[in-house]
Amino acid sequence: MTINHDDFLQKQITAQLREARFDEAVATTSAAAAVQHQRHNPNMKLPDLLVWARSFAKHCQRLKGKPAPQGARATARN
Repeated sequence: MTINHDDFLQKQITAQLREARFDEAVATTSAAAAVQHQRHNPNMKLPDLLVWARSFAKHCQRLKGKPAPQGARATARN
């Protein structure tokens, strides 16, 4: 089975984020977002992409612990 470049890149970024002690869900989500970001910015080099993925992972990690706003809960019921 041959894996394409995007899958390879996503696995590498996920591994780097796990080494940086991000949990599995945040690492996987951030790696997928980084691959998508790289598709729209093809001149972006791997070190810059890793920095972008780490900052995205930090952002996701902060959002993960926050409760949903009161307005969102009320809207979801309607």
